[in-house]
Amino acid sequence: MIPSPFNVDRAFCAFMEAHPRSGLLIALSGGADSVVLLHLASRYKELLCYRLEALHVHHGIRGAEADRDRDFCRSICERLQIPLTVVEYDIPALAATEKAGLEETARKYRYLALEKCAAARNFDGIATAHTATDNMETVLLQLTRGTASLHGIPPMRGAYLRPLLSVTREEILSYLNEYDLPHVEDSSNDSDAYSRNLIRHSVLPVLRQLNPRAEEAFGRAVAHAREDDDYLQALALPVAERGDVRELASLPAPLRSRALIARCKRLGIGTLSEVHIDALVRLCQSAVAHASLSLPGGAVAVENGLLVRKSDTPDMDNWEVELHPGENLLPDGSILCVLRENEAEVEKYIAHQQNIYKLLINATLNFATIEGTMVARARRAGDRIRSGGMHRSVKKLFCDAKIPLKDRTISPIVCDRNGILWIPTLRRIRDSAVEGDSSCISLIWCKNRSER
Repeated sequence: MIPSPFNVDRAFCAFMEAHPRSGLLIALSGGADSVVLLHLASRYKELLCYRLEALHVHHGIRGAEADRDRDFCRSICERLQIPLTVVEYDIPALAATEKAGLEETARKYRYLALEKCAAARNFDGIATAHTATDNMETVLLQLTRGTASLHGIPPMRGAYLRPLLSVTREEILSYLNEYDLPHVEDSSNDSDAYSRNLIRHSVLPVLRQLNPRAEEAFGRAVAHAREDDDYLQALALPVAERGDVRELASLPAPLRSRALIARCKRLGIGTLSEVHIDALVRLCQSAVAHASLSLPGGAVAVENGLLVRKSDTPDMDNWEVELHPGENLLPDGSILCVLRENEAEVEKYIAHQQNIYKLLINATLNFATIEGTMVARARRAGDRIRSGGMHRSVKKLFCDAKIPLKDRTISPIVCDRNGILWIPTLRRIRDSAVEGDSSCISLIWCKNRSER
C-alpha cells in the first residue's frame, strides 16, 4: 500500500483540534519530520487559530554540517514567513563540565531552549515532530534496556505536543514529495554505532515483513500499557515524593520500581535499566548509613532515611552568577528572574511560571537602594543580613528555618555591592531594600521542589 500524504493532514488537524493552543512553537531541526510539521503548522494556522514561530538549536557538534542545518532552517522559515529563533550551545564543552554524554546533554539543552523561548514569547504549546516510527524505535530501545514500563513517546507532556505521533516515516516522505519540500539529512543517522540507527536499519524492516502496519500495532499496545502505567504511577508517586527508603522498600514490586524511577527522575538521574532498579531495591532494603550506588547521571545515597542525590559538581559550594534583566539560570537548574516591568506584567509572569515550577518565591525591592551589579551566589562563612532592625547570621537563620544542609549551598543568596539583598528560601530582604516610594524591581525564584 502506497502511503498517502493526506493521512498526515488528517492526523495533524485531528490532534490540534483535540488539543487547541493559542501559540505554537515548532522544534525545527531541518530534518524531514520537522519540516513536514512546520509546513503543516503554517498551512493550518489560520484555520486552527494559533500564533506560530519556530526554534532551531545549533549544538556546536557537527561543524559545517550543523552550520548548514541552521542556515537551511533560516531559509525555509523565510520562505514560509515564520519567525525563527536560533539558539547556539557548545554542547561538547557543557557535556565535559557536567560529566554527561553528548546526546544526553544536547537533549537537555534543546528542551531548555524550547521552554525558555516558549515562556518568553508566551506560547502555550511546543510541538515536536516525533512520529509513529520514532515511537516504535523507542519502545524497542526500552525493551532492550530492560526499562520497567514501556511507555514509548507520550502524545503530550506538559506544554509539549506530538501532533505526528500516529504518522509513519513513509507517510512523512510521501508528504515531502507531494509538496516538493526540501530538508537536510544528519550524516550521523547513517551510522549503526548509535542504538536507534541500528534498530532503524536492521530491526524495523524485519518487523514490517511480519506486519506492514507494525507502527500502528505498537501504538495500540503502548496506549494500553500507558493506561495501566498511569494508574500504578498515581499510586507510587506519593511515596516517591517522600523518598523514605523504608517505605520504598516495603512496596509491592510494581509500585516499588515505579516509585524508585520517579524518585530518581526528581533527582536528575538518567534512564534506569532493570539492573539499576534491582540494585536500588537492595540499597533501600539494606538502608546502610551513607551507602551509595553509581547510576546514570550521578550517585544516589541513603542519608537520614531518604533517597537523595550526592552532588558531583565540584563548585557547588562556591558558585556565583551575575544577574541580568530577564531569566538567569542558576547551577541547580532553577531560574532567578529580574523584572522591572509594571505590576500587571510581573503578575502575568508569576501566573505562567506557577504552571511549570512547584516552588516559586518572589520579592519586590526598592531599586534606588541597590548598588552596583546584582549577583546570586552560594552561602559563605560569616554571611549576615540586616533584617528586622538587626544584623543576623545567615547560618543561624538557616538552622532556625530547618533548611536541610544539602539545600543550603544551592539556595541562592542575592547580593549587591553593599552585601546581601535577599534570601529567597528564608524570605528575608535587607531592611534598606524593602519596597518604598521609589521605582521597584521584582525578583522571582522558580525551581522544582527538591527532596525534603
